[in-house]
Amino acid sequence: MGIFSKKTDKKEIEEEVLEPSSAETSVVEPVTLPKPRGKREHLFGTLLLGALIVVVCFGLFGVGFGAFTLWQKQSMQDEAPSISGLSTTSEEKEAAPSETKETVAETPKEVTPENTDSLKAAQALDVIVMNGGGAKGVATQAATFLKTEGFTKVTVGNTTGNFTGTVVYSKNTLTKEAEAIKAKLIAKYPSIVLKEAVASNPETQTASLTVIFGKE
Repeated sequence: MGIFSKKTDKKEIEEEVLEPSSAETSVVEPVTLPKPRGKREHLFGTLLLGALIVVVCFGLFGVGFGAFTLWQKQSMQDEAPSISGLSTTSEEKEAAPSETKETVAETPKEVTPENTDSLKAAQALDVIVMNGGGAKGVATQAATFLKTEGFTKVTVGNTTGNFTGTVVYSKNTLTKEAEAIKAKLIAKYPSIVLKEAVASNPETQTASLTVIFGKE
């Protein structure tokens, strides 16, 4: 009995020892799962893409508006007349009359046998070119020019008195010869005129043909 009792007690003890371990295995601790974040990330991406599209649209609008403004400004400048063009046109209009006058003055007369004969006769005469108040050196220049045109008897001098204008003085018997020398000089001196030699002024008849450059 005593042994049986001991065995029984040992068995009970073993059962008591096993109970706690079985209880521990049956307890399941709760597991906390992370919350899903897919919806938030999708919303953030959508907002970011929308903001990027808005920025790009504003940038394209700014570039287009700037280009249109520049084009419009350039068009207005092209259509407006320039000051240089207006001034050039005015100068051309103002210069036109004088150019016409010079062209008329420089137009040579028609060459005829009579003119040729008068020129040959004038080239054979003694000619004096005098400075009577004109520009310095003008008489020498005119005399040099006449020599290149076939006038072989040309001299240069100065008057004692003052004269006005550029004049070819000659006797009334040498009118055609005076016209011939005038025709040669008029291209360089457009204001030259013909006058008959003055009997009271010997300087106007120093030679057969006397050319005097006076004050203008």
